[in-house]
Parts: sequence; structure tokens; C-alpha cells
Amino acid sequence: MSITKSFTVTQSQYSLLSQHLEHVSSYKYLGIHFTDTLSWNDHIEYITSSALKTLGFLRRTLYLAPPKTKLLAYKTIVLPKLEYACTIWNPHQTYLLQRLESVQNKAVRFICNNYSPETSASALKASNNLSALELRRKITRLCFFHSIYYSDSPFKSVYCRPASFISHRLDHSRKLEPIFSRTNTFLFSPLLLCIRDWNTLPDHIVTDSNPISFRDQCSLLYNYSP
Repeated sequence: MSITKSFTVTQSQYSLLSQHLEHVSSYKYLGIHFTDTLSWNDHIEYITSSALKTLGFLRRTLYLAPPKTKLLAYKTIVLPKLEYACTIWNPHQTYLLQRLESVQNKAVRFICNNYSPETSASALKASNNLSALELRRKITRLCFFHSIYYSDSPFKSVYCRPASFISHRLDHSRKLEPIFSRTNTFLFSPLLLCIRDWNTLPDHIVTDSNPISFRDQCSLLYNYSP
């Protein structure tokens, strides 16, 4: 697989132990579907399809179960499929965000046994303390970045540089230098998303080196329910 955004690609033939390697446009590695354009369409299509199949299984087996049991089953079996390694992938396109959230919308109607079009899925999610998947990914991403920031990782010294200018009125004391991007692929990459999210946090949160306390404060800030 050749990863490029160029319109003209020169195909090269590679071989291993005298066997020609097949050229593919998408490849699954450690549970993540990577494409030659670095798009997350294939991965999201796969995980939403898998999550819906599992949700269908729960509907057939737990249709008489109380809401608490259904909610626990959803969080234990379905939700991990939608969030596996989500610090690596994160779509910015509206249609992909909606495709992911539609799975949770269907799940919460199953949990509440409420399929009425007059009842909004958002209200049902709020009553069950289910935060939007996009917010859940943001909290996970921030917590992961927090662990890197307060570590001795070489990654931090290279990519997490202090900002060249810090406004005492608008910025916090741990602001990082934003990284310029020419493409949406890099602009919405995990690293740049983390830096942008990190720079918007209050000072009392970013200066907290305790990972548990940091997560709790982020949850409170964004009204997040685990």
C-alpha cells in the first residue's frame, strides 16, 4: 500500500522471498483499517457494521431485560467496538460523525424501549448519562496527551514545544506551540487535535499532573459522563 495525496502515483512492484506483494488500497493492522489516502471511511464503516450486528444480537436476547441491564450490556459489548484505539482515528466530516452517533442513538432507543419519533434520542441519552461519542473521543484523546505531556518521552521534546507567545489574559501557562498544516489530513490528525484541545483548557486543569484528577476535571468541564 502506498500512502499519498498525489493525483499521479507511480506504482512500484515489491517482492518478499521471491513472492510479489499485492498492492492494496486498504489494510487492517492491529484492528485499525488504514487506507492509501489516510481516510477513516473504511474503518468507520467496519466498526459501525460490527457494532450494529452486536446490537442486533442484544435486541434478540435481552428484549425482556430491564433498562439497567441493557445499558450495561451496551457499555460492555457495543461501545468498545466504537471506541477501540480512538486516539488514533477521529473523523472530522459531519457524515462520518453522524454515522457513528447513529449507532448510539439506536442503542439508547433499545435501552429505553422507546422508538417514538416524537422522543429525541438526545433526551434519551441525557436521561441515561450517555455522552456523545465525539465528546468521549475528545476526553480519551486529552487524557492520552496528558500522559505524554507529563512523561519523559522523546516524543514530547520534539512535538510538544512551549508556545513562543503566551497571553497572560487568554492563555494558560502550559500552552504549546501550534503546528502549521497545509492539508486537512494533517490538520485533523491526532497530534494537532490534541494540541488544539490542550491549549483551550483552563490553567488549573493543565497544571494538574495527576491523571485521575485531570480526567475528573475534564469531565466536569465538558459535562461528560463516563
